[in-house]
Amino acid sequence: MMKILLVGGLGFIGKNFIQKFSKKYEFSIYANQNSVSNVSKVLLQNVTLMEGLIEEKEKLTSFIKEVNPEIVIHLAAMTGLKKCQDNPKKTFETNVNGTFNVIKACIEINSKLIFASSFEVYGKTSKVEREEEDILNPVNTYSLTKMLGEELVKHAHRTQKLDYTILRISNVYGPDYQRGINTMIKTGMNEKKIYINDPKRFKNFIHVNDVIDLLDAIINDKNSTNEIFNIGSIDTLNLEEISNKISTYLQSDIKFEFLPGNELETDYRPSLKKLNNFGYSAKISFDKGLFDTIKWQLANEMI
Repeated sequence: MMKILLVGGLGFIGKNFIQKFSKKYEFSIYANQNSVSNVSKVLLQNVTLMEGLIEEKEKLTSFIKEVNPEIVIHLAAMTGLKKCQDNPKKTFETNVNGTFNVIKACIEINSKLIFASSFEVYGKTSKVEREEEDILNPVNTYSLTKMLGEELVKHAHRTQKLDYTILRISNVYGPDYQRGINTMIKTGMNEKKIYINDPKRFKNFIHVNDVIDLLDAIINDKNSTNEIFNIGSIDTLNLEEISNKISTYLQSDIKFEFLPGNELETDYRPSLKKLNNFGYSAKISFDKGLFDTIKWQLANEMI
């Protein structure tokens, strides 16, 4: 059974990955105290767990050496555009210095690194679709630190022969998430109102189940090593379109409140050509994924 360490493994993607593939892989988790306290004890029954921050180099390195995984999946990051803009020092410490610590530990034990980056690294561009070979032009603190993380990974490959795969992930959604579309659903249900920042801004969406299935496929495909992939779907919609869909599914008279957009946020349409050429693709349509997410939210609101 392949040994996999998830750094930041109790976030939305990590939890779902462990739940689905608990019998396929031997998991270890390195995660901060908040995420550990917010997760079901059942999920942690068959994993080796260490609480800590990726900025804590000695603790992180010692744990990675102890569990000696074949693959490290680095999901830990400080996220949220506003939060990162307001806390640049902490963002750099986590997303850059922390990533450097993960990289160094992987080199020491000769483990492959899968690095969860973001579509935000593309920044502003005149191109309709972003391709993996495009020049990156980050426009906010979060995207800058993610780009620097990528550069550290690639530099370690060139100089230390680190094997890696970089995943530039679109907007992830699905049941039991606390941000993005899920927030819009909750306010629609509870307040009969949806707040829309910049209604014409386009976003690309991918269901969490597709993300973890693609991650599983990439882990088991040696040809994905030392490659960068856009991880997204064919579903690119603006926020007004999404709000209309939510209102329709909720079958409720919901009002929209339009708010100013964030000029530091990236409009994003991914090119999926490279992903598809490797035989990977998202399977869950946005309409089905949104409907299932709303159904889950309604059921859990009633508990």
